Amino acid sequence: MRDKAFTIKAGAATVICLVAFGAALSGRRPTVDVFDVGQGDAILVQCGTKQMLVDGGPDATVLSKLGRTLPLFDRHLDVVVLTHPHADHYIGLIPVLERYRVDRLLVAGMDGSAPEYASFLDAATRAGLVPVAVRSGDRITLGSCVAADVLWPPVGATTDDPNDASAVLRLARTDSSSPRAAMMLMGDATAEAERALLERSPSLAADVLKAGHHGSRFSTSAALIDAVLPKTAVISVGKNSYGHPSGAALMRLKSRAVRVLRTDEDGDVRIVIGQDRAFVSRF
Repeated sequence: MRDKAFTIKAGAATVICLVAFGAALSGRRPTVDVFDVGQGDAILVQCGTKQMLVDGGPDATVLSKLGRTLPLFDRHLDVVVLTHPHADHYIGLIPVLERYRVDRLLVAGMDGSAPEYASFLDAATRAGLVPVAVRSGDRITLGSCVAADVLWPPVGATTDDPNDASAVLRLARTDSSSPRAAMMLMGDATAEAERALLERSPSLAADVLKAGHHGSRFSTSAALIDAVLPKTAVISVGKNSYGHPSGAALMRLKSRAVRVLRTDEDGDVRIVIGQDRAFVSRF
């Protein structure tokens, strides 16, 4: 019995050490998880114990993803960002706001008109949160190792299409030694928004690109790819009737030797942002 008890204790100690090592590693190298939530977006950014969720997908699937990714009993998110008011990005945030303690809620500057969006705002109110609009020039700092620069939409932008006002974020380490050690999160930005973004922000270099609008043919333009020059593109997509991802967008990426990962085929995708590069660590 004494030998068995010792083995159990030693095994527990090993697990604790591995968890501690994993936490320390995460603190040194920020991670980005692009979750497979079907036809929608849900992206978790972590810097040590600091966590930001960008969009929540079309249903409650994000809850199980967070439960498997975050530490046991962790029900806290430092920041939640809604890139734009379309259901496949905010429906999953409703149960998140109900079950997690959220410090800040940031939203794109457009209001949604669907009844479900009113439910999202009601959930925010019940959680004691006041949504704050994000605009280009804002910076979201997460812990001491990663910052998200808001590149789009600009202050005062008006449009009839929420996709054109989708928040675009560039994630990079605060101690980066290379401008390419970054990841672009394009939300559902269209080629029109991409063109305007390129005029305002010509330097968009990043090793990883989260393709806009689930690989729509109206996004991920050749001009954007040539400006970002990503090594890897991640497409968040599920079963749909829109033809996502489109053959045209895939061809634009593959013709430039960009590795393409799709959540509907590859599942959850994890990106690690190092000091000199960003890379996929598992999929």
